[in-house]
Amino acid sequence: MRFVDPPSWPSYTKYLDRYCNVHTNTWGGVTILGLRPGTRDELFGFLDPHMIRRTKAEVLQQLPGKVYQTRLLDMPPAQRKVYRQIAKSMMAQIRDEILVAADPLSKMTRLMQASSACLTLEDGEVVGLEAPSNKVGALQDILDDTGDEPLVAFAMSRKLIELAYRTLSDADVPVVLITGGQSAEERAQAINDFQGGHVRVALVTLGAGSEGITLTRANRAVFLQRSWSMVQNKQAEDRIHRVGQTAESVEYIDLVSVDTIEDAVRLVLAGKDKSLQEVVRDERWLQEAIKG
Repeated sequence: MRFVDPPSWPSYTKYLDRYCNVHTNTWGGVTILGLRPGTRDELFGFLDPHMIRRTKAEVLQQLPGKVYQTRLLDMPPAQRKVYRQIAKSMMAQIRDEILVAADPLSKMTRLMQASSACLTLEDGEVVGLEAPSNKVGALQDILDDTGDEPLVAFAMSRKLIELAYRTLSDADVPVVLITGGQSAEERAQAINDFQGGHVRVALVTLGAGSEGITLTRANRAVFLQRSWSMVQNKQAEDRIHRVGQTAESVEYIDLVSVDTIEDAVRLVLAGKDKSLQEVVRDERWLQEAIKG
């Protein structure tokens, strides 16, 4: 704004003093806490004439519509047993190992893992996910139902994505991984293999694949898990819903384990007006959500 209108925006310090609530720490550093309510309308009175926002639908009218579907899944007995143990206390016994969750947030993380697959432990820590997995099983069913159509599958957990990769590879399904552990060259090759039609399925972690990549060969995406961030979820959806997509519609299938923490998460996500990242910092909400 100083570049656009220097007379109105001559000083950063004066701007902070008039429009921002700030906190000065012991060393003189300034943290901006937010806008001053009393001058907020004045600020936007200056800003609005200089700014314009158009929605994606307004700018890219040629893109197809979105179709959403949720599939509610039961857990197999071995998976549900572990889930219930964790839900009822802070620990679970898996074979000869004891898994401990030290606080509500780590307990919720364990429950999210257990609602997707069985857990593999080493020295009391989750080192992997293994079969049986209701999520990976449902993904295989979707692949069976859709013939040879390409598909993208997303999950927060790299361990879940790796389990899906092993399972599909063993079933001779052509598949690539896109995860944060890859080099830029490996990721580019995986994207090219998928877009070029050399493989049928792209398995993507939300951290690595929620922005900056194009997977428009698919018009269907499966969310084995959603992110805590609505922004990240929307960005992941847009990997197949962007310029280059020629299908009449794109479909998003959410796989949700019934009677689990995922039910609570799904309700918050459905609201769309709440920030889930803020909700998960609320310990009272966590305690209610993870009750056994």
